[in-house]
Amino acid sequence: MRRLLFIFASIVSLLLGAASVALWVRSGRVTDMVGLNLRHSSATVFCSQGDVLLFFAGLPDPMPAGRSWVHRTIEPTSLKDFVVGFMRFELHPHGAAGFYAITGPHEWGLLFPDWVLVCGMLILPAFCLVAPFIRRRHRGKRGQCLSCGYDLTGNASGVCPECGTPFDVHAARGPNAKTRLPGSLR
Repeated sequence: MRRLLFIFASIVSLLLGAASVALWVRSGRVTDMVGLNLRHSSATVFCSQGDVLLFFAGLPDPMPAGRSWVHRTIEPTSLKDFVVGFMRFELHPHGAAGFYAITGPHEWGLLFPDWVLVCGMLILPAFCLVAPFIRRRHRGKRGQCLSCGYDLTGNASGVCPECGTPFDVHAARGPNAKTRLPGSLR
């Protein structure tokens, strides 16, 4: 069950990574703004010229009940200039790689390059592709079946009793074997 959940999360992450790449490519031509307005706060994502701005604001006056989504496409603009000029906030450099923090009395935000979002979304799918190879290697070192993980220590038949996969009898001795068989690697 955990593995299926992990695979599902990897697929969702891969789709979000593909959408991030599409936004990254699109951000050179237009500025996209997607916002969600709630009763006491709003969250907005801006994407323009290779940068992403996540911006959250607490609203001093509550909005009418309910929530609303906003999507606008505007002319391409530098998000750094937009934050300083139009929104009148200061940018505080935060670490390396173009990260900036935005703070205000009821607002905060984070400005970062698009590639950070893309890399972040592709970490889980990359791990999902590498994990089976790592798992097989560890199973082989522990004397388990490479397919199902069944402990093959002491099995001399050459076939896994759990799944029927053939295996090398000498390689399946396990890490706690005290004697070496002729021809074994250990």
